[in-house]
Amino acid sequence: MPGSGRPDFTGQRLLVSLDSHGFAQAVIERIQKQGGAVVTLGTENADVIADLSDLDRLQEAIEAFAESKPGITGVIHLAGLDAYFERKNRTFASDQDVNTTVKSMFVLLKTLYDQLDRPDTLIGTLTFDSVVFPYMADCGEIHPLFAGLGGLLKTVNKELEATRVKVVDFSYKQPKKSLDRIADLFLGELLSDDPRCEMGYKNKKRYALSMHPETAQKTSPLYRTGIPCW
Repeated sequence: MPGSGRPDFTGQRLLVSLDSHGFAQAVIERIQKQGGAVVTLGTENADVIADLSDLDRLQEAIEAFAESKPGITGVIHLAGLDAYFERKNRTFASDQDVNTTVKSMFVLLKTLYDQLDRPDTLIGTLTFDSVVFPYMADCGEIHPLFAGLGGLLKTVNKELEATRVKVVDFSYKQPKKSLDRIADLFLGELLSDDPRCEMGYKNKKRYALSMHPETAQKTSPLYRTGIPCW
């Protein structure tokens, strides 16, 4: 586990987008037990009602919320988990799923930018086998929408220098059976003093991406023939 940067979520007021598979609920319960306040975002049974696949309506809802009840200190985006767990019954990378997983996060961050661009704020999401673990030989099934979301937050991490931004990637064959463990590890990263954005957990081990310089070998071409380079 990483070192703790702060003991709990006291003083935090976090906007959490909801999924339908129990992960958001587990995260919310832990935040509240640790002194934090939560504002939920979803299509029903939420504090802010909005369809995250309808980006214009989502922006209207978040703008109205931000104006009437300012003071958000972070965003945790978990609505994209539905597209992952239900991927076998969905059209691959449909507009609805792209909007809900990736583009809605852009709308949230753009709309709440002024509230998030300051110290002691948090932005986070959790993913599976799509950000850290694709670089390992035994990676599970990659979910491209998670990869897109991870890329977005890596950019956000560079721009919002005072904000803790985390994409926590998990490699679990049956993640729902490890829901409590995943929620604990995810929130531990948000509270940690480790500034690295992309972290991963697999087989009780913590992983991080790193670059290692290596001399190019003559047997390893730098490009493949037959592919235009412009």
